[in-house]
Amino acid sequence: MKKHKKTYHLQIGFALIIGILLGGSATFFIPYFSLGKYTSRQLSTYEKFSVIDQILQKEFYDQEQLSGAKEGMMEGAIKWYVNGLQDPHTNYLSTEENTLFMEELNNNANIEGIGAVIEKKEDYIQIQEVIKNWPAYEAGLQPLDRIIMIGTGGTQTLTTSEAVQKIRGEKGTSVRLWIWRITKEGEDDIFEIEVVRDTISIPSVRSRMIDYQGKKLGYIELSLISDNTTKLLLQEINALYAEGMEGILLDLRGNSGGFLEEAVKILGHFVPQGELVVKSAYYAFDSVEHYSKGRGELAEVPMVILVDLLTASAGEIIALTLQERGVSVVGTQTFGKGSIQTYEEFPDGSNIKYTIGKRFSPRGVNIDGVGMTPNEIVERDQDAYANSGIDKQLEKAEELLVSILK
Repeated sequence: MKKHKKTYHLQIGFALIIGILLGGSATFFIPYFSLGKYTSRQLSTYEKFSVIDQILQKEFYDQEQLSGAKEGMMEGAIKWYVNGLQDPHTNYLSTEENTLFMEELNNNANIEGIGAVIEKKEDYIQIQEVIKNWPAYEAGLQPLDRIIMIGTGGTQTLTTSEAVQKIRGEKGTSVRLWIWRITKEGEDDIFEIEVVRDTISIPSVRSRMIDYQGKKLGYIELSLISDNTTKLLLQEINALYAEGMEGILLDLRGNSGGFLEEAVKILGHFVPQGELVVKSAYYAFDSVEHYSKGRGELAEVPMVILVDLLTASAGEIIALTLQERGVSVVGTQTFGKGSIQTYEEFPDGSNIKYTIGKRFSPRGVNIDGVGMTPNEIVERDQDAYANSGIDKQLEKAEELLVSILK
């Protein structure tokens, strides 16, 4: 005991001297000498975490406060640990956040909002998905945009659910958002935008017949790749054939992706059976080559594809694979998501979504962080579209398809 007492006073005295030398205030830090056995070597991060937990359990003054905050502390630690990877597609979602995420993604019930999936990241709210044809998309919001203010309030301290509650609202009302966007050139773009809320419902496939210069063009829009998209796509194609369709305009603009296996099924109708459509490389598993298992009955049908900055993931797989087979692509550079994610849901409903691999086209191209380049680059004239419904990208695609049919 005598020895410990001397060490204790020496430490206090040292702290006092340092405090005086630095002009310190009346707050002094007393080292926790009972854990001195750890000072003889460097601690691993895991050991340090355990020691900190021991210190707080034994010495923190307000144990009631510590007990009440423990679960939130652990949730925060997990989230920061995962965010430390700096992979925008690897995320930990709490039980509440995961429920909201799945609700938005699966469009359960009638949601009145802006049509975007969001998540808390460090000290801001990040847009994860933007759903085509709904307010967020029409306003020009993009995946990975950072929401730094909602109305007049900052988002630094908001949880995902609190941000969702502020963004959602009655159809026809508006919400003002301050957006921090990092461009592909690495520049910061900060701006304010007003988005008018609507009731969100998401059909993954829509189609119509376009009569253009005497030709019947089947326009098919894929807004996402869900588990029943192939079935819906074939229904629409059959309906268009019944109307005399001569060629296909496949619109993948705003398609933020979806299930890899479903994209492979879709490609099976455009690529002859047995031909390679996409390759996947993994760290923990053997590489996988995905071949067309369909009949390839649409392989010879004249077609033009439309893409834009929001075409991502499974949407890019379809566009790039068909482009490598000679199909013309119109629009702008795509988003550039060439990675593969899976998720593990825990018994409490929380979830970790994480990157497990990379995707490559049949020719071995990975577009992660780069995107794919269309054959015909045509920028979307937002003003012309908003004011007159003029879609210059679609017009160019129509011209190309008609030239193929003639």
